[in-house]
Amino acid sequence: MRLLSLCVSALAGLLVIGCSSAVPPKTAGRDPLVLSKSAPVETAERWVTEFLASEPGVASFKQVGPGEYAITTERGDELTFYLDNLVARLASAGADRALVFADYEAHLREALAADRAVEPGLGQLMPIVRHKDYLTGVQELAGADEGPWHRPLAGDAVLMLAFDSPTSIQVAPRGALLDRGLDEDAAFALATENLRRFARDLDWEREGGLRAAVLDGNYESSVLLLDDAIAALEADLGGPVAVAVPLRDLLVAARADRAEDVKILRLLIANAASDPYAVSDQLLVRREGRWEVLP
Repeated sequence: MRLLSLCVSALAGLLVIGCSSAVPPKTAGRDPLVLSKSAPVETAERWVTEFLASEPGVASFKQVGPGEYAITTERGDELTFYLDNLVARLASAGADRALVFADYEAHLREALAADRAVEPGLGQLMPIVRHKDYLTGVQELAGADEGPWHRPLAGDAVLMLAFDSPTSIQVAPRGALLDRGLDEDAAFALATENLRRFARDLDWEREGGLRAAVLDGNYESSVLLLDDAIAALEADLGGPVAVAVPLRDLLVAARADRAEDVKILRLLIANAASDPYAVSDQLLVRREGRWEVLP
């Protein structure tokens, strides 16, 4: 499980966030995210091109977009993967590039070796929270009829469905769910129940009046959908909560009526705005069981 470590320094208005993980996030076959313009994209693309050209299990590959590659394996499997994880890690201050490349290579080989003939089960259907621009990109790729079901969450954040596996998070086309006998309401209900079971190990790190969700490094933002967890959080903090979900793996909460803590949440969002894993650049607040944008 990924361990999220949150360190906040508000001295002189400076916010420092440190995230470390025992297990890196999923890479190959995961959802496409916007690459940071300041990240070393060219370095990552040059490395992955050399790797795929020399990898025995790869029959062919091509770059189909910025940081996006389509691969056909020797078994005939087709998969798409994205360089956002690699780019982000290369851009991190003090990153050991040799170690970063070696780790990414190992995970990419694992994804190439996975048996893709096995369809994910409905027990792997999960709700994901993404930025509305991400949804637009998915709809353009999939087409109007095969695009995913989606629901507004609040502000620029939307709720979607995805199949989870050890090596990927893949958006679930509505057709695949209809074929399995699920309509939209049933699919979202099942995904939320799957998340509830998955999040039994949910924990919260504490820093003063702040609370950071700790789950697995992929579904922290989805904790917004767990009413019981949010109610417990409100009880812990003693009142309504405001949350920052700038990244899919980072959800930080504070009392909505504590100005200094809310200020830190806004700084956190501003600091993460250009990150390739960005989800929302708006602060959210829980009112009458619904999430709204906090002005």
